[in-house]
Amino acid sequence: MGKNLKYDRFWLGFLVGLLGPVIGFWLFYLIRFSHRSPIYYWEMFVKVKEYQSPILSLSIIFNAFLLWMFLNKHLYKAGRGILAATFFYVPWILYLYFKVYGWE
Repeated sequence: MGKNLKYDRFWLGFLVGLLGPVIGFWLFYLIRFSHRSPIYYWEMFVKVKEYQSPILSLSIIFNAFLLWMFLNKHLYKAGRGILAATFFYVPWILYLYFKVYGWE
């Protein structure tokens, strides 16, 4: 457990938490859209406004897996960073959602 302490940094967890949804984004592509080209998936995300919020929300689920891994290694400060990065994405997701569906 002692050697893990050098990785127990908030900023490291925050960086991992910011990159986690990128990995989750492409994992979702591999699971759901692998029969299509990656360019099709990217263009669908960028151009079809109704898909942006749901795809980004599903991508963030990967951070839950990362958080679980870090907490099992007793890297609590890094886990806080992952959680903070996850909350960093929330306003963006809400903006994308309400931009499409409004406040109804």
